[in-house]
Amino acid sequence: MDKLVISVAKTKNDTPWKPLMIPSDLYDQVETMAEQVGMRKGYLAIELLNFALERVEIKEED
Repeated sequence: MDKLVISVAKTKNDTPWKPLMIPSDLYDQVETMAEQVGMRKGYLAIELLNFALERVEIKEED
């Protein structure tokens, strides 16, 4: 299984931000993880989404 290893480094992102709604249980998980690694929730969410998007496979229905 692939794992995303999060470094406790601060990152900067000058790209414009747009809101994305997620369920509160996922928000709570990201918040907890962000506290553990010392990152802002938004920056951690970017790392998690980039990791997932690089590995997603879209399958056409038959």
